[in-house]
Order: sequence, then structure tokens, then C-alpha cells
Amino acid sequence: MEKFSIKMIDKRLQLRKVDTNFKYRVLQKTGGERLTYCFSCGACTGSCPTHRLIPELDPQKIIHMIMLGFKKDVLSANSIWDCSLCHTCDVVCPQDVRFSKIILVLRQMAWEERYVDRVSLINMGKLAMVHEKFCSGCLVCMRACPFEAIFVNKKGFPQIEWIKCRACGICVVECPAKAIEFKGKLYW
Repeated sequence: MEKFSIKMIDKRLQLRKVDTNFKYRVLQKTGGERLTYCFSCGACTGSCPTHRLIPELDPQKIIHMIMLGFKKDVLSANSIWDCSLCHTCDVVCPQDVRFSKIILVLRQMAWEERYVDRVSLINMGKLAMVHEKFCSGCLVCMRACPFEAIFVNKKGFPQIEWIKCRACGICVVECPAKAIEFKGKLYW
């Protein structure tokens, strides 16, 4: 059995391209201010309903990776897009870390640093897309969206705002023209 040494650990961390400033950048963003309050109790992960369906979404692990500086691993992970933003983790956290707000910070950073774009989110099944050529302009989707993620673009058609969309699929089901495409899995 191989023994771990400090040099081995340091070498492995260098291979992963650790960004020692990553946690500080998250802390500076609105929503990330309470990151360092986490003491890894695991209440967030234990209460997360999405974690039960998608084990890769592990709030405790994500926070730990942020603290260690694994920026690329975190910002390129599909799991930051799996969170349904139900805020259950926020309610049970004894330190009031507000993981759901940290997820929004991570999504914003992933977008700004081009780890994702509109097309990749659509292909991952994390964002619905309106096909304007089939859209009747009735705006049923806009009224049906409980997250106010749909707005009217400059051309007068509904468009889905990536940061607000929770990939619930309600707009897809409610669209009478069947003009909205969603590649994700519907859990209901």
C-alpha cells in the first residue's frame, strides 16, 4: 500500500491546477459571502431532495472543492446545474451558509468564464428553448413559468433567461403550439 506524503499531495494538487483565489472570488460575489461559515456538518447534502435523485449534486462536496480551489472542476461540473434551488439546504444549515445562493454564484461564474453557453445548457437539458418559427406569440409559457424565467425579446417572441430557468419543463407542457424544446428529463 502506497503511503501519502506531503510532496505527493502537493503534486496531485498542482496537476489539478488549483486556484487558491477561487474561494475569495466566490466570497466577494453577492450570495457567496457566507461560504466560509460552513463547517462540513453535511446537513445540506442530507436534506437535498435532488441529491437523492442525482448523487453527483453534493452541496457539502461542492463547498469543499471551492475551499480547496478546484475552480475548473466546480465550474465545469454538470452538478451545479442540477440544483433545483428549492432552498431546503438553506433552511437546515446551522451556519446559514445559503448554498442555493452559492450555486447561483457558481452558475454566473461558469457563464462569465465561458464554461457554459446557451447551446451547452440546452444540450445538457438545463435550459428550454423557444422555436420562434413555431411560436404563436400567445405567451402562455410566460404566464405559466413560476420562476419568471421567460421574457419577450426584441423580436417580440418569448425567450428563456438561463439564470432563472430551473429546467422544470412547465413551459414545454403548457405551450399550446409545442414551440418549446427541452432535452432534459422531466421528473414529474
